[in-house]
Amino acid sequence: MSSPEDTDDINDNNNVDPVTRWMMQGNPWPKEYFEQENALNLLLESNSSSSSLDTKSETTDGLIRKGKTTAARSRLYEMTLEQVGIHMTGGPGVTSSCQDLCRSLLETEQPLPPDSLFREDRFRKTCERLHNENEAKIIRDISPLLVPSVEVLCAYGAEYLEPMVDHLNQRWYGCEPIVPGPVPQPDYSAGCKRAIFTQSQFRKLEPFIQGWKHTPFLATPWMYFPYLTMEVCRELLVADRQNAHSASIAVKQVVDLYRQVSRQHELNQKILAFSISHDDESVRIYGHYPIIDGDQTSIYRHIIKRFDMTDDDGKERWTTYRFTRNVYDIFGPIHIERLRSAVEQLPDPLSDQH
Repeated sequence: MSSPEDTDDINDNNNVDPVTRWMMQGNPWPKEYFEQENALNLLLESNSSSSSLDTKSETTDGLIRKGKTTAARSRLYEMTLEQVGIHMTGGPGVTSSCQDLCRSLLETEQPLPPDSLFREDRFRKTCERLHNENEAKIIRDISPLLVPSVEVLCAYGAEYLEPMVDHLNQRWYGCEPIVPGPVPQPDYSAGCKRAIFTQSQFRKLEPFIQGWKHTPFLATPWMYFPYLTMEVCRELLVADRQNAHSASIAVKQVVDLYRQVSRQHELNQKILAFSISHDDESVRIYGHYPIIDGDQTSIYRHIIKRFDMTDDDGKERWTTYRFTRNVYDIFGPIHIERLRSAVEQLPDPLSDQH
């Protein structure tokens, strides 16, 4: 206990810490701290009110992440997709060669990370820890073990993936969105670098990508013709809807390129892009393909696999990782060759000048 002399010293000293003065004298909570708290609350309210729904940070229960449109959270969004030719159900299906391709993507073996959160003795605890966590933490901890970064794989020695580029939560301001409103902003996406084209081929593309924004063949100035998107959401239907828009843009870009050289019929019912939706337990893998009827292009999705990676003690926890790596290794070269073949036939701007 303090002596009366100590208390007098505190009363006489205006520089004493207000919390100490409160403890010594038993007075109400220091006024200074109420003033500071009120000022902080006003600042937070001001910041919150000046932010739109599309720029708010994610809440602890994962409702909204920065940059994410809220439209996809409504069932009406699927009607909006259908009005512009994007269908999440139905469709005639894909070609037999595409079905064979999907089996190869699922079944071809790949080397697995030797030490990770998916290791046999860590997997169950990892899933338990992420139960009821927000989407940002799911993306941090397990998304790379489901959908590995093509650039990181390249950095670790897969140098044949050098022509590929990826983005994390990057707005696709280089594309022409199909659905009115914000451009897509996938949690992860992969596509091609400019370097996949020769100098003469790129010269033929230049008239279509001037300005780098709202072009028919870009996602961003660094990513040409994307072919893989991933979304993470506690409500997988929302992730599916977001992926449907992004992947349909990817499909449409290839179709529009082939229309330029009157070869669009070659793409009918062929998978031209893939998407993956997941949370901390469930995964949905889709292929997206066009149905071409004259000047009209309708885009459908093919269900490749849906599963719970925690079933059977995590028996299929590496299925998505293996699939993604095979998309890079097997589909990637097909995609690049398909693009080069069409671009080569585009008119050369230099020849038009003569």
